[in-house]
Amino acid sequence: MYMGGHWTYKIDVKPKQPQDLAFTGTIWIADTSFALKQIDVTVDRRANLNYIEKIKIQQELTPTDAGPWLPLKTRILIDIEEIGDTSPGMLAKFYTSNTDYVVNQPKPDKFFEELIVVDEEAQMKDQQYWEEKRHDPLTETEKAVYATIDSVRNIPLVKTYVEIVNIAVNGYKRVGKVDFGPYLMVYANNNIEGHRFRMGARTNVNFSKKWVFKGYGAYGTLDKEFKYGVGVDYIISRKRWTVASIERFSDIDQVGVSSEYLTNNNLFLAFTRFGVLRGPYYTNQNIAKFQTELRKDLTQKISFRTKSFDPAYSFAYFNNPEAGDSTLITDFNTSEVILETRFTKDEYFVQNENDRISLGTKGWPIFTLRYTAGLKGVLGGDFNYHKMSLQISQTIRAGALGRSYYDFVSAKVFSRVPYPLLEVHMGNESPFYTTAAFNLMNYFEFVSDQFVALRYRHYFEGFFFNRVPLLRKLKWRSLVSANVLYGNLSQKNLDLISPQDPTGTYGPQFHSLKDKPYIEVGYGIENIFRIFRVDAFHRLTYLDHPDVKRFGVKVSVQFAL
Repeated sequence: MYMGGHWTYKIDVKPKQPQDLAFTGTIWIADTSFALKQIDVTVDRRANLNYIEKIKIQQELTPTDAGPWLPLKTRILIDIEEIGDTSPGMLAKFYTSNTDYVVNQPKPDKFFEELIVVDEEAQMKDQQYWEEKRHDPLTETEKAVYATIDSVRNIPLVKTYVEIVNIAVNGYKRVGKVDFGPYLMVYANNNIEGHRFRMGARTNVNFSKKWVFKGYGAYGTLDKEFKYGVGVDYIISRKRWTVASIERFSDIDQVGVSSEYLTNNNLFLAFTRFGVLRGPYYTNQNIAKFQTELRKDLTQKISFRTKSFDPAYSFAYFNNPEAGDSTLITDFNTSEVILETRFTKDEYFVQNENDRISLGTKGWPIFTLRYTAGLKGVLGGDFNYHKMSLQISQTIRAGALGRSYYDFVSAKVFSRVPYPLLEVHMGNESPFYTTAAFNLMNYFEFVSDQFVALRYRHYFEGFFFNRVPLLRKLKWRSLVSANVLYGNLSQKNLDLISPQDPTGTYGPQFHSLKDKPYIEVGYGIENIFRIFRVDAFHRLTYLDHPDVKRFGVKVSVQFAL
């Protein structure tokens, strides 16, 4: 075809299966440069997507003096379906027009290290400005849409849906300048606290774009102890995302199920507060943190933390076993400096009000190197110690076969310290699935002072179910997973542990990984009724340990397209 001054090949495309995540439509390719001239494609409602009835993309490109073709006009339409017969849907349209490209003017490397940040005043222009600068004038329909937006925002039904989505995603309810929550943590019941009641709040962007004040209070009817946490974040720079924080906590926690590592899984964290707590201890923590982007894709964080350990279970360690001192100590304090460096490439972020959320990378791994130094004699610290850990995370796209995720972690504690300061590997005795734990490992089952771990998950994204006539309409998706842990507990740290506390009560029994790794494999189905996921796991090693499960089923809830 001859279009826009160029001869082109017109090519029609369609998915092999109606449920596949592929486009239907037409593309036009220039006959000499083989550049993309134009594209007009859609993804219809039969595709294995949630909440989306249609996605339509139209783009026209133009050649430049340098050779490559660049976008001239881009139109995107997303039709978000109605949840029920009486609920509203949404139609989102995006139109981008580009002109006056400047090419062949190289920039220094440092120019590309700068993030593109839209000035907060950029879109606060009067109508005359937009009429002069807009490449294409608004149609009458578009003018009517602009006039309708403000009134739609004030419709009670729309306000209600926005509020429900915000609570479901963030766990907080907004009341003016303050958000209250998270609601999953409001109530718990366990053997130490009895009935635990908790309420928290934080300020939002309506209060300040620089300062975030947060806090919570909790009370247990059995231990009759009041717990609390307070903190403040100061956003120094959004361009380089530089934040300084100060926090204070006085609460109960568990060895090996620390809330520090479960902030992204409130459902699992909330469940760990129910029933019999494993290795519970009261703690007071003071934390000062500072993080900044030294350059694009390189983030540095430094923290200083003091922490007390006051066990609510049988715990003791020898004061100095090498010197023959059999004195038993039942509590301790630590002072730590933590240095964390995070490096990746082509990572995308969304800044939502006072939060920043990572959307991952273009297939590049994310490296996180962490060093912790314990300081004896500093603000009451009882130990000198050194810890190092390296974590590598990556998403690997496998085309029509879906995508894989893996997390590799290696860590070592170089000093002799009580086992709560070592790695008490996180088990999962709850009915809920979490990527942070080994899902058929018991709480407090394994302790290591050096280890390597690999967590692998592959999501087929409907590759199999899309080809089964009776199942493809359900839009179910299959997945597989595997968790492997290999570690060791040195004799010097074993010698420090006392089997009994000063009253003669035996403490919890745990194991060390010896000549073989801990292995569990799993398979599951997600997207059941669009939000539910069910995983089945098989434990392959250390089956002779007491009260272990060789097979288990975990459920979870997730919101995903």
